[in-house]
Amino acid sequence: MWARRHLTIWITVATTTQAALLAITTMLMQLPGQSDSVITACIGIVLLLAALSVVLPLIGARVERKARTAEELDDKRRYVTTRVLRGSAGELPRLGQLSATDFGVTPTQYTTSGRDPYVPRA
Repeated sequence: MWARRHLTIWITVATTTQAALLAITTMLMQLPGQSDSVITACIGIVLLLAALSVVLPLIGARVERKARTAEELDDKRRYVTTRVLRGSAGELPRLGQLSATDFGVTPTQYTTSGRDPYVPRA
């Protein structure tokens, strides 16, 4: 969470700085009387900034994907842990000990009241 928030701020600041540098570089290129080396350097800077505009969002997307994957893995671990804890003596629970909602059925008025119309389990 902390890294994601700071990454968003960093990308925003970097993008803003990049836009400002691009504007300054373009302005310097258009000034009359510039030497070839200055124009070549400005073109190099523009190309570098263009590359950064592609690389920064890709890095951000990759970090977001890793964070999302880590959160999903934590959710799965919590889900399995709660199922193991519901069993007796540290064993997995028996089928008859689990409700229909434990298997992914959406809780409704029937499942919460115990009058669910599903096939009974042995």
